[in-house]
Amino acid sequence: MRAVEPSGVVLLGECEIQSPDCQARNPAPVTAVWKLPGRVQVNVCRPCLEYMVREGEWQIAGARVAPRYDVAIYGADGALVAAVEVKAASARRRTPIAEFAEQLYRNLRAHSATPHARYFLLVCLPGDVFLWDLRRDHEGSERPDFEYHDARVLDRYANRYRHNDMDKEYAAERAVVDWLSDISRTGPGAEGDRAWLVDSGLAAAISGGAAQTTRDMRAHVA
Repeated sequence: MRAVEPSGVVLLGECEIQSPDCQARNPAPVTAVWKLPGRVQVNVCRPCLEYMVREGEWQIAGARVAPRYDVAIYGADGALVAAVEVKAASARRRTPIAEFAEQLYRNLRAHSATPHARYFLLVCLPGDVFLWDLRRDHEGSERPDFEYHDARVLDRYANRYRHNDMDKEYAAERAVVDWLSDISRTGPGAEGDRAWLVDSGLAAAISGGAAQTTRDMRAHVA
């Protein structure tokens, strides 16, 4: 994780990060930040700045990042139960998966970006799932409350989108929505993911509810 310092300078230019949510692939307003300790300038748009913070690549002292997630899970009463961050199999990771998960959660908490929900899940396809129960006190520890590592269950859902024209990140999000929707309708199956879904309380909390990607929600509003 690298510390960065916003310069406060806004200029017209192309973003040098170009995350999936980039808004400055062509010249648009960007801000200059300094990568420390060498104070190397990087021009970045706001969505990409928040992306780098959430990914654990950058840390900005005292900064707050708006909570953001890829999939929302609602209970039968319509209340948000869990927010899910989804990483496609092709997502770039330089650290072991467990370390990556803890680093991501640490950065969300440091920048006040944990969602206003009971649970936060990180799903890294093909089959790594991490769950934090946000009602618990995680002070001093970023370790998830539950982990699940098995590609067989989620791979069945991912197969539905393998030959689709949609981008890989959205295909991964749709696969997670299908998986969680099945759990909300019929409960956890007999597969290996049953124990943590029951023990965490997630299966009961989303029973009768619904799951949706935030992309689909934005499109519906638009």
